[in-house]
Amino acid sequence: MIAATSDGVNGQVCRVVVDYDRPMGEVVTMAQVRTTISIDGEWFLLAPGQEVSDLKRRVEAAVEPPGHFVDFTVVGGRDVSALITPGTRVVISSGVVLFDPRDAGEPDFMHLEDFDL
Repeated sequence: MIAATSDGVNGQVCRVVVDYDRPMGEVVTMAQVRTTISIDGEWFLLAPGQEVSDLKRRVEAAVEPPGHFVDFTVVGGRDVSALITPGTRVVISSGVVLFDPRDAGEPDFMHLEDFDL
């Protein structure tokens, strides 16, 4: 069995697990990195291709009084502008999850239901 990492659909990082003990090196699992950001308790699922390190820098810079807006895009192509102030609580979380074609950012495939964190 081997795990490989590559640029996946729309710039997402995907991990593919291939089991060579199965016929023709069958692909067993395809996973992706999913990143969420919480701003004062409201969670947003970031769209593929969002640069997390850049978003962190922009949030840190926005904390300076009186605060500034930070823009980012969420799954489904929706743009979000969040006012970040010294009192704003921001949590950014990333993890590997099973690949979901709805994360491509296209409105026809966007998440319409809640997701587990």
